[in-house]
Amino acid sequence: MKEDLDGVTLTPAYGANPKTEQEALEHFYKGKDWIINYPAHRWAGSYCSFRDTNPGDQVKLRYNFKRDAVIVTIGSDFDDTTK
Repeated sequence: MKEDLDGVTLTPAYGANPKTEQEALEHFYKGKDWIINYPAHRWAGSYCSFRDTNPGDQVKLRYNFKRDAVIVTIGSDFDDTTK
C-alpha cells in the first residue's frame, strides 16, 4: 500500500493483544498486521504493517485491550527494524 500513514491510530489485527508497550513495538516492527483505526483515512478499516509506512510517519499503536497507546515515529525508535 505505501500509503501516507502519518497521524493514524493502529489497533492489533486478528485478535492479537500485546500486553506491554515493548510487545506492541515488537509486533509492529516484526511486520505483524494492524488495522487502520482512523475514520478520516481513506484506508480506514484496512490492514497494514510496518512495511507500509514511510520514514518520518508517526503512528499511534494501541495495546493492552486498546487501553494504552504508544506513539511511534518511523525510523527513530529502533536502530534495527529488521528483527
